[in-house]
Amino acid sequence: MNKFEIVDVTLDNINKYGIGCSNNPKYKGYVAKLQWLKKRFSEGLILKVLLENGKSAGFIECIPGEYTWRGVEAPGYLVIHCIYIYAKKNKGIGLGSKLITACIEYAKHNKMLGVVSLVSAGSFIASKDVFKKSQFKFITDNKYPKYEIAYINLQDRSPPTFSKTIPPLKTYKGLHIIYSDQCPYITKNIQDLKEMAISEGFQPIMKKISTAKEAQQLPSPYGTFMIIYNGVIKAEHYISKTRLRNILQKEL
Repeated sequence: MNKFEIVDVTLDNINKYGIGCSNNPKYKGYVAKLQWLKKRFSEGLILKVLLENGKSAGFIECIPGEYTWRGVEAPGYLVIHCIYIYAKKNKGIGLGSKLITACIEYAKHNKMLGVVSLVSAGSFIASKDVFKKSQFKFITDNKYPKYEIAYINLQDRSPPTFSKTIPPLKTYKGLHIIYSDQCPYITKNIQDLKEMAISEGFQPIMKKISTAKEAQQLPSPYGTFMIIYNGVIKAEHYISKTRLRNILQKEL
């Protein structure tokens, strides 16, 4: 019988248990995410790794709302950045709920207002299904039809909202590629996207997000990656260089 357990990752044991979303220390994105995590631990970041018979099988990453890298306003809440169960055989058997429950218990123990997560039917963000199972409520906003905020309130306080201090899209002139080290899969391939844009005759404005405040004030609640061209959002999560080429060729 498989044995599952949840381990709290800290500065002291991160080299043993890894960064959650990648297990290959030689991977370029791994190195960048490792350094990103080390900076976030001092801000209260929580990384819990799910082990199956001693081997990594999934993870959940969360952080106090004041320091979240998602476009939500959730001070006093614990915000989930990512949750993932790796193997298909382990999905749908309650392991995701187990990780969410661990975060809820942490929030209760630390007298936080509740737990929050951005959800979407698209890639790179958790779907709402697992949060429904844990009795989360959902918030929508017509400005962001691709996203919802899932939340559970532990102290009967005001619910979280989408960020309100967002610069107008019209201020983004030209091609902007915005990214951060929060996701290792973005870091690994960002240079490929830059080179692809240049090869198609564009001069991309590369912007690396380095603080939670910057991430919270992007036009996309995802807060970790965006491509904007002349005030129009072309991508809100990482895309391949082939996909970028197809997008840019339509603009020529």
